[in-house]
Amino acid sequence: MITIRSLNELERHGISVLTGEACGYGYRILCDLNRQGIQLVSDALGINPDKFRDTLPPNWNSRVNRTEAVASIMLAPEMMTPLAVFACWAAKCSEVHVLYDGSVVGIEPSDDEKSVEMWRGWCQGKYCESCRRYGAGGGINRSYHNPGFARHQHAMSGRTV
Repeated sequence: MITIRSLNELERHGISVLTGEACGYGYRILCDLNRQGIQLVSDALGINPDKFRDTLPPNWNSRVNRTEAVASIMLAPEMMTPLAVFACWAAKCSEVHVLYDGSVVGIEPSDDEKSVEMWRGWCQGKYCESCRRYGAGGGINRSYHNPGFARHQHAMSGRTV
Protein backbone atom coordinates (compact mmCIF):
# COMPACT_ATOMS: atom_id res chain seq x y z
CA MET A 1 0.00 0.00 0.00
CA ILE A 2 1.06 3.54 -0.68
CA THR A 3 0.06 6.06 2.00
CA ILE A 4 0.36 9.82 1.47
CA ARG A 5 -0.51 12.09 4.39
CA SER A 6 1.00 15.45 3.36
CA LEU A 7 2.49 17.42 0.48
CA ASN A 8 5.93 16.51 1.87
CA GLU A 9 5.27 12.84 1.06
CA LEU A 10 4.91 13.69 -2.63
CA GLU A 11 8.67 14.19 -3.05
CA ARG A 12 9.15 10.63 -4.26
CA HIS A 13 6.59 11.49 -6.94
CA GLY A 14 8.49 14.56 -8.18
CA ILE A 15 7.16 17.39 -5.99
CA SER A 16 9.49 18.94 -3.41
CA VAL A 17 7.97 21.29 -0.81
CA LEU A 18 10.19 24.32 -0.19
CA THR A 19 8.49 27.11 1.80
CA GLY A 20 5.26 28.92 2.57
CA GLU A 21 7.01 32.30 2.75
CA ALA A 22 6.88 32.83 -1.02
CA CYS A 23 3.10 33.37 -1.10
CA GLY A 24 1.97 36.93 -0.41
CA TYR A 25 -1.31 35.54 0.91
CA GLY A 26 0.46 33.10 3.22
CA TYR A 27 -1.68 30.36 1.73
CA ARG A 28 0.21 28.60 -1.05
CA ILE A 29 3.40 26.59 -0.71
CA LEU A 30 6.35 26.96 -3.08
CA CYS A 31 7.34 23.59 -4.55
CA ASP A 32 9.95 22.48 -7.05
CA LEU A 33 9.03 19.93 -9.70
CA ASN A 34 11.08 17.48 -11.69
CA ARG A 35 9.68 16.02 -14.94
CA GLN A 36 7.73 13.38 -12.99
CA GLY A 37 6.20 16.14 -10.82
CA ILE A 38 5.17 18.18 -13.87
CA GLN A 39 3.51 15.08 -15.32
CA LEU A 40 1.72 14.42 -12.02
CA VAL A 41 0.38 17.99 -11.66
CA SER A 42 -0.71 18.13 -15.31
CA ASP A 43 -2.45 14.73 -15.01
CA ALA A 44 -4.30 15.83 -11.87
CA LEU A 45 -5.41 19.06 -13.56
CA GLY A 46 -6.16 17.42 -16.92
CA ILE A 47 -3.85 19.64 -18.95
CA ASN A 48 -1.15 19.06 -21.55
CA PRO A 49 2.17 18.53 -19.69
CA ASP A 50 4.31 20.05 -22.47
CA LYS A 51 2.30 23.28 -22.62
CA PHE A 52 2.05 23.36 -18.83
CA ARG A 53 5.85 23.04 -18.44
CA ASP A 54 6.34 26.06 -20.71
CA THR A 55 4.23 28.24 -18.38
CA LEU A 56 6.12 27.39 -15.19
CA PRO A 57 8.92 29.53 -13.72
CA PRO A 58 12.37 27.98 -13.24
CA ASN A 59 13.08 25.84 -10.20
CA TRP A 60 14.33 27.38 -6.95
CA ASN A 61 16.47 24.46 -5.81
CA SER A 62 18.35 22.01 -7.97
CA ARG A 63 17.11 18.58 -6.91
CA VAL A 64 13.82 16.75 -6.32
CA ASN A 65 13.87 13.07 -5.39
CA ARG A 66 17.53 12.80 -6.49
CA THR A 67 16.69 14.08 -9.99
CA GLU A 68 17.06 17.49 -11.52
CA ALA A 69 14.28 19.95 -10.68
CA VAL A 70 13.14 21.86 -13.75
CA ALA A 71 10.35 24.17 -12.54
CA SER A 72 8.54 25.59 -9.53
CA ILE A 73 4.89 26.06 -8.67
CA MET A 74 2.79 27.46 -5.83
CA LEU A 75 0.34 24.85 -4.53
CA ALA A 76 -2.52 25.24 -2.08
CA PRO A 77 -2.44 22.65 0.73
CA GLU A 78 -5.76 21.24 -0.50
CA MET A 79 -4.04 20.12 -3.72
CA MET A 80 -2.47 17.27 -1.73
CA THR A 81 -5.52 15.02 -2.16
CA PRO A 82 -5.85 15.12 -5.97
CA LEU A 83 -2.07 14.97 -6.42
CA ALA A 84 -1.84 11.97 -4.06
CA VAL A 85 -4.68 10.18 -5.88
CA PHE A 86 -2.95 10.65 -9.25
CA ALA A 87 0.43 9.70 -7.75
CA CYS A 88 -1.10 6.39 -6.66
CA TRP A 89 -2.54 5.80 -10.13
CA ALA A 90 0.84 6.63 -11.71
CA ALA A 91 2.31 3.96 -9.40
CA LYS A 92 -0.18 1.47 -10.95
CA CYS A 93 -2.45 1.21 -7.88
CA SER A 94 -5.68 -0.60 -8.71
CA GLU A 95 -7.74 1.46 -6.29
CA VAL A 96 -7.28 4.57 -4.19
CA HIS A 97 -9.02 5.51 -0.94
CA VAL A 98 -9.30 9.02 0.50
CA LEU A 99 -9.66 8.80 4.27
CA TYR A 100 -11.59 11.13 6.56
CA ASP A 101 -8.35 12.36 8.11
CA GLY A 102 -7.15 13.53 4.66
CA SER A 103 -4.71 10.68 4.04
CA VAL A 104 -4.70 8.91 0.67
CA VAL A 105 -4.06 5.16 0.46
CA GLY A 106 -3.36 3.33 -2.80
CA ILE A 107 -3.75 -0.42 -3.15
CA GLU A 108 -0.86 -1.82 -5.18
CA PRO A 109 -1.12 -4.96 -7.34
CA SER A 110 1.46 -6.66 -5.12
CA ASP A 111 -0.59 -6.11 -1.93
CA ASP A 112 -1.91 -9.27 -0.31
CA GLU A 113 -5.73 -9.32 -0.75
CA LYS A 114 -6.29 -10.69 2.75
CA SER A 115 -4.28 -7.85 4.29
CA VAL A 116 -6.15 -5.31 2.15
CA GLU A 117 -9.52 -6.69 3.29
CA MET A 118 -8.37 -6.56 6.93
CA TRP A 119 -7.29 -2.93 6.42
CA ARG A 120 -10.64 -2.02 4.83
CA GLY A 121 -12.52 -3.64 7.72
CA TRP A 122 -10.38 -1.83 10.26
CA CYS A 123 -10.96 1.55 8.57
CA GLN A 124 -14.67 1.15 8.05
CA GLY A 125 -15.21 -0.33 11.50
CA LYS A 126 -14.28 2.85 13.38
CA TYR A 127 -17.24 4.69 14.90
CA CYS A 128 -17.02 8.27 16.13
CA GLU A 129 -19.49 9.15 18.90
CA SER A 130 -19.24 12.91 18.30
CA CYS A 131 -19.74 12.59 14.51
CA ARG A 132 -22.22 9.70 14.82
CA ARG A 133 -20.83 7.95 11.77
CA TYR A 134 -18.58 5.07 10.85
CA GLY A 135 -15.23 5.85 9.32
CA ALA A 136 -14.56 9.10 11.18
CA GLY A 137 -11.05 9.60 12.44
CA GLY A 138 -9.29 7.87 9.58
CA GLY A 139 -11.90 5.67 7.91
CA ILE A 140 -12.57 5.59 4.17
CA ASN A 141 -14.42 8.66 2.93
CA ARG A 142 -14.21 8.08 -0.85
CA SER A 143 -12.88 5.28 -3.05
CA TYR A 144 -11.79 5.31 -6.69
CA HIS A 145 -10.91 2.44 -9.00
CA ASN A 146 -8.24 2.81 -11.65
CA PRO A 147 -9.78 2.28 -15.11
CA GLY A 148 -6.32 2.38 -16.73
CA PHE A 149 -7.07 5.49 -18.78
CA ALA A 150 -7.68 9.15 -17.95
CA ARG A 151 -10.20 10.15 -20.62
CA HIS A 152 -13.49 8.60 -21.67
CA GLN A 153 -14.66 8.29 -25.25
CA HIS A 154 -18.13 9.67 -25.98
CA ALA A 155 -20.31 6.79 -27.22
CA MET A 156 -22.18 8.73 -29.92
CA SER A 157 -19.53 11.03 -31.37
CA GLY A 158 -16.41 8.98 -30.67
CA ARG A 159 -14.69 12.10 -29.30
CA THR A 160 -12.44 11.81 -26.29
CA VAL A 161 -13.54 14.08 -23.48
